[in-house]
Amino acid sequence: MSFGPHRMTVKLDDEMWSALHEIARRERVTVTEVCLLVSFRKHGAVTLSRAVRTYIMRYFREAATEEGHSQAGHGLSL
Repeated sequence: MSFGPHRMTVKLDDEMWSALHEIARRERVTVTEVCLLVSFRKHGAVTLSRAVRTYIMRYFREAATEEGHSQAGHGLSL
């Protein structure tokens, strides 16, 4: 993956790549743009791969709030 003149490697398993592509699609940006944002926000010696995995988890965790859960039509309708 290239970030301007720099090339970085992000090692993710297939499920994480799929989730990353889904996030990019939902946000109407490229996967590279998501990774660039994560790269700018990561702290210290944290690897980009680890920062991307954390971002993915937080993204979907936020979507899994009670409000998000309800809006998605998940759960039991009593």
